[in-house]
Amino acid sequence: MMLRPHWIAIALMLVAFLAHGRILSHDFVSYDDDTYVTGNARVLAGMTPEGVRWALTSTAASNWHPLTWVSHMLDVSLFGLRASGHHATSLALHLANTGLLFVLLIAGTGATARSAFVAGLFALHPLHVESVAWIAERKDVLSTLFWFLSILAWFRFARMRSSAAYIAALGFFTLGLASKPMLVTAPFALILLDVWPLGRSGLCGPARNDHPIEKQTLMWLVAEKIPFLLLTIASILITLKAQELSIATTEALPVAQRIANSIVAYPRYLLLTIWPHDLSALNLHPSHWPAQTIAISASVLAAISLLAVASARRYPFLIIGWLWFLGTLVPVIGIVQVGEQWIADRYSYVPLTGIFICVSWGAAEFWKQRAWPKTWAIVLAALVLAACSGASFEQARHWRDSKALFSRMVEIDPGNSIGHNGLGLALERIGAGDDALGHYQLATRGAPYADGEYNLGRFLMDRGKTGRAIPHLERASDLDPDRAETHFYLALASVREGRDPDAVRHYEAGLLRKPDELGAREQFVLILLRLAEASARRGEFEAAVSLAERAAGASGNPALDDLKTEAETRLALYREALREIGSVQTERVSRPKAED
Repeated sequence: MMLRPHWIAIALMLVAFLAHGRILSHDFVSYDDDTYVTGNARVLAGMTPEGVRWALTSTAASNWHPLTWVSHMLDVSLFGLRASGHHATSLALHLANTGLLFVLLIAGTGATARSAFVAGLFALHPLHVESVAWIAERKDVLSTLFWFLSILAWFRFARMRSSAAYIAALGFFTLGLASKPMLVTAPFALILLDVWPLGRSGLCGPARNDHPIEKQTLMWLVAEKIPFLLLTIASILITLKAQELSIATTEALPVAQRIANSIVAYPRYLLLTIWPHDLSALNLHPSHWPAQTIAISASVLAAISLLAVASARRYPFLIIGWLWFLGTLVPVIGIVQVGEQWIADRYSYVPLTGIFICVSWGAAEFWKQRAWPKTWAIVLAALVLAACSGASFEQARHWRDSKALFSRMVEIDPGNSIGHNGLGLALERIGAGDDALGHYQLATRGAPYADGEYNLGRFLMDRGKTGRAIPHLERASDLDPDRAETHFYLALASVREGRDPDAVRHYEAGLLRKPDELGAREQFVLILLRLAEASARRGEFEAAVSLAERAAGASGNPALDDLKTEAETRLALYREALREIGSVQTERVSRPKAED
């Protein structure tokens, strides 16, 4: 007896829960989770009107995704900083996406078994673990929810010509863009779905014949998407503005190298789909690919594309699935290079759906032509999903905490400087200082890396090794002059070395970038006072006290009120000392020479 679709959907979500459920015991990781949650003051305030207003206008984390920020704020309001609650939200969204994918595939094709296998691969493939297990990647699972809802509404519009369904599809698309800009390819994906499974273009028949559908010209199919395309253009412009500081320049990464990377990346994703091995949270960009690798990759892409085109009439799902895969990866394939990675597991979350459709429908047709027993197909599909489930369960353990995450990163790539730096921080936090030092040193042995130099310098400074720390801090400052903390450490090093003028220069540079650091301000004022006292010029004392008064009052952060009160108390003592020094100087001037 054939199971009803809703029972299949429930079973798929249950298996997905078992494969990923271990993340509920995982912690936050120090890899963007601090940017999105644990170190973000706006998010830590929870759901507030001020927070929502900030989310609507913020381009923090080099993106405009207000709904993603709001989802994190809501989690903080509900769960505080209990990581299990944040993980539960991401997992619930992935389970919902699994069910939605199954439903929309049935709605489009009417093929229950094939749709179930696609949804199962989506739910359980280890390449998707990163999107589910990484709290900072909430934008992946959240945007996909709206993407799938938009497609479901579009199917209804295409069949019923319902204005309400069209508005719903456009609305869900807008919400998806407000969660992650990767949805910019969705209008083109809708055109593909119009061709197959809907069969609206006349290029091929519909995947299901029980829902007659009106044929349209290709021009009309494009015209229907104009509102979607306008939103896409707006999202692209906003994203480019938000990422302008993160996008690699053509000088740093020439266009030819970007194209080469794209050619190599597509087959790599296919290989990882078939054999998901050595999965890492960060695959550093190599900057250069051998000509042989590029040639082989291009040949693979050309061969698959020719096969898909040649079989388009008979097996339209192949060309549609292949173009879905190629097209939805375009925003993250490396033509516009953002970040240090050349590929990333999370980028495959939606694109692999196209490959899963090719596999599921292609295998079913192959099986049907040979008239093999359906029971064998069910057993084989179950074994494939079981293998994926086991691999995902294993992959999820690498996300349990920062130490596990960065350990895996450097295990896969021993030269990964970001991995060594992150592992050093994780080890330092658990008290393994000697091991941390080794990883900080490894983080600075490759290409120039500001974070590695800073953390090595900071680590040495905190342990009193000022002479060894200074070169690393200076290199960190050269590589990233806007990091205030580097200037503060260099100021402290200058004080320890007896170079007060250098300390003043670094404190000024640091406070220019981070004016709310009252501790640094107080030290700055102390040095100014010491310099003034050494020169014994009253004007310099007065200037220092005036600067100190401004330092104590410039911050508008209520959390610093106690420090400001302490600073003001110290200022009172400074002024009293100033008066005493002034009276002593006056007394010395007025003394009779006989008493000298």
